Amino acid sequence: MQNVHDTIVALFLLPATRSHPISDLARLTRLTGLITRVAAADASLEGAGEIQRSLSESLVLPTTVFPLRGGLPQPVGVGDLLVVKQRLTRYEPGDVADIENILKGEKREKLTHHNLTIDTTVVTETSKTTETTTSLDVTERFDFKNEVQNTVSEDLSLTGGVNVSAKYGAVETNANAGVAYRLSKEESAKVATDHARDVTNRAATKVTETVRRQETTRTIEVLKDRELHSFENTGPGNANVSGVYQWMNKVYEAQTFNYGSRLMFDLTVPEPAAFVVDATTVKGVQAAITPPEPFVVVNDGTATPHWRPVQPGDLGPDGLLKSGVVSRPITPADVSFEPLSATYYGTFMGKYGALGVNAPPEPFTTVTKSLTGNKDDHDHLAVVDDLTIPQGYQATAITAQGAFTLYEEEDGDERMWVFVGKHRFECKGAGTLPPNAALLPDPDTTVINEQGSMPIAVETQQARDFAVTVEVTCARTDTAVEQWRLDTYNALVNAHENLVSGYQDKVKAQAVQAAATVSLGRNPAQNRLIERAELKKACISLLSGTDLYDADIDDVKVNSTAPAFPRPNVPQRPNQNVVGSDQEAFIRFFEQAFEWEHMMYVFYPYYWARRETWYANALADDPDPLFAEFLKAGAARVVVPVRPQLEGDVRYFLMTGQIWNGGAVPGITDTDYLPITEEIRARDDAPGGEVPQGDPWEVTLPTTLVRLRADDTLPEWRKFQVNGQDVWVPGRIVAGKWTPDLGKLDSHGNWTPQ
Repeated sequence: MQNVHDTIVALFLLPATRSHPISDLARLTRLTGLITRVAAADASLEGAGEIQRSLSESLVLPTTVFPLRGGLPQPVGVGDLLVVKQRLTRYEPGDVADIENILKGEKREKLTHHNLTIDTTVVTETSKTTETTTSLDVTERFDFKNEVQNTVSEDLSLTGGVNVSAKYGAVETNANAGVAYRLSKEESAKVATDHARDVTNRAATKVTETVRRQETTRTIEVLKDRELHSFENTGPGNANVSGVYQWMNKVYEAQTFNYGSRLMFDLTVPEPAAFVVDATTVKGVQAAITPPEPFVVVNDGTATPHWRPVQPGDLGPDGLLKSGVVSRPITPADVSFEPLSATYYGTFMGKYGALGVNAPPEPFTTVTKSLTGNKDDHDHLAVVDDLTIPQGYQATAITAQGAFTLYEEEDGDERMWVFVGKHRFECKGAGTLPPNAALLPDPDTTVINEQGSMPIAVETQQARDFAVTVEVTCARTDTAVEQWRLDTYNALVNAHENLVSGYQDKVKAQAVQAAATVSLGRNPAQNRLIERAELKKACISLLSGTDLYDADIDDVKVNSTAPAFPRPNVPQRPNQNVVGSDQEAFIRFFEQAFEWEHMMYVFYPYYWARRETWYANALADDPDPLFAEFLKAGAARVVVPVRPQLEGDVRYFLMTGQIWNGGAVPGITDTDYLPITEEIRARDDAPGGEVPQGDPWEVTLPTTLVRLRADDTLPEWRKFQVNGQDVWVPGRIVAGKWTPDLGKLDSHGNWTPQ
């Protein structure tokens, strides 16, 4: 007896080693158990039907080896599988949708014209000019002038005069013209020497930097949509005209079919259209125009408010801030030039493409001025000039360097004073003052905060010439920083507003294009496939206890970068979830163990869905009325039958969580093997052993289609009996007689649909 039990357990653990049918081993186990009870004189066997019950009772596998799995849906039982099938039989006019009235002699036109033009031009120009001139004049004219004068005097004294000579009886007088000539020559030489010895070393550097950056963005987008709808009733003899439009309804014939006894599951699927709606939204977002990121900072939600830039997680699919995200607008005071700051201006420049934004002013800058002077006598030397401090800066430190040369007669009273704004520097010597003496700052002037233009003056005493360089260190002012923040903020705001304006223009253009597009919707047959696919996916998740999204289906291998080249993943990699190591077996089990083609479903209203979806679901619509119900549904009731020869496999899975009775995919000789031809026939709804049950009936569904009546008469409905049912048929009164709009009325007053 124990060997039989062990053999059954072994066959479940190792299905490939089956040498005996489990049904025979189960029958042997039940029979052995009955014999054991008879041998033990079990009095309960005296009960009516107890022996038969013992021979058909269920066998319980040891839970230590096969732990029972809970939480999965259980079948509601075995019953007749009744499937309702319907076929479209006709369209028929319904209620009046609209009436257009055109008076005699009237002509009306309705013109819809959309024209959108976007033209944007951005020009940024920056000009910078810097001019530096350094002049050094060294004059040695004084010594050379004296020397030339002495030379001229000597020449005049040696050669000046008149030579007179007398000859026999005659006197010859010759004037020495060389004196005037030589004097003129010497004067010319003196002038030339003075000019040559007047040495002027000049270094002039003129830097003119003009940076012109012109960026022109010109986008001209013209969208025109012209739709003309006109009515004209101006012909001679015309009368008033009325055009009557009617809604069109679909009429289906429904019939119940009995497919025989089936094990059935009755499931409730929440929000059956949730994935389809989300997929449509995602597709729309990808094709939609994303608005520019808002010009705000976001609170990170900590106890102490900490503001940070907007991150992708703060935005919803529409590009706007998600509800619950705390934000505030950016102000000029927030604009920072620190790269690590949450409001670093460079971050917003990159996001919004702002132009004309200058770099923040440097903390410090230096301006210099050089002065020189010389004199021919012992009088004082004095030079005055101005030094300009850049806009937005103020002087914080002044240094002066320079030197002066002395005459040969030094008496110790040589001095030089340098005045820079309110500050004075002095250089003086006693006895023999060495050249290049350092200038000493005035200890009485320690606070420096000059702005704008600073006067510079140099005065010397008993100096022949001098050269002085003044260097002023300047620090940016708070006013300059605030002005930079304000200018940068304005540039960022303008850039963001341009993006917003462009976004709004594109949205308007898209609306114009959408308005011009006539959507015919999906074919209702295609809608049925979408509905069944979504319901089937949800039912598989409920029946298997596995979220297919997390099932890690990896039978297809793709490249990490485009192009992906999807291809079979060989060898197949094992998964660590309920799908098991064999994805093929899992797929085959849930595709074949249930008759999905006979799945029946009905949709429940939107209020059984999440509350936040109520507004969208309540107003969801589609030209296909059944699909509109699918989109609105808050839940769906789905009845799924089990394929007749696979009830045991399904029950075993519900107990143990193992597919195909713990074994491999059935082979062609196994009783639970489903030929592919049968699977194709089932999906194509090929006729089988189903039997019509009851009489067919008509189902009328409204549509969004509109049809113009042949005349201006209003519809009038009459009731007829068709197959034992009341049918209301629209028609009109013509010559005092009612005539149906569709179908045929025989001489006996019976109506037949056509």
